[in-house]
Amino acid sequence: MDLKLFSKKEKHENSIIKILSVGRLNVEKDYSNLLYAIKIVTQYYNNIHFNIVGEGCLRNSLEELTLRLEISTFVTLLGNRNDIPQLMHKSDLFVLSSSHEGLPTVLIEAQASELFVIATDCGGSKEIMKDTGILVPPKNSEALAEAIMTAIKMPESYIDENNKKHLNLLMITLI
Repeated sequence: MDLKLFSKKEKHENSIIKILSVGRLNVEKDYSNLLYAIKIVTQYYNNIHFNIVGEGCLRNSLEELTLRLEISTFVTLLGNRNDIPQLMHKSDLFVLSSSHEGLPTVLIEAQASELFVIATDCGGSKEIMKDTGILVPPKNSEALAEAIMTAIKMPESYIDENNKKHLNLLMITLI
């Protein structure tokens, strides 16, 4: 993994808060949990947009769920993409909603992009994140929504400083 591709995110003066999630559209990634969390978040914020990158057997059911939850204007399923670093640079937050996980390298990529990370506490998420970001229990859309809203309210200076400290530790560990 070339972490240089995932270096510092772009600063943008857009009023839309862009939230990114990357992974296969399968049961283990638990995107239905994320969609239910999005439903909760959109009751408080209408200036957000979630981009979900990935393809898989659950795509049709996830599209149907976005319609049923009436959140399709807040969610885009982007399919497979080759420009993940660029998407991370243009995002404000990163969410991993998995119910099962191994070593989620996408969290390392998100942190290298200086994104604030919200993840479920499964697999290696805790080890990668240390005390940065917010960990929530798997399969808990209310906790996930609360974490997203907490991150939205955090000052950008706090997020930037927190990410820089952790990124330095992460680089030392990887070397």
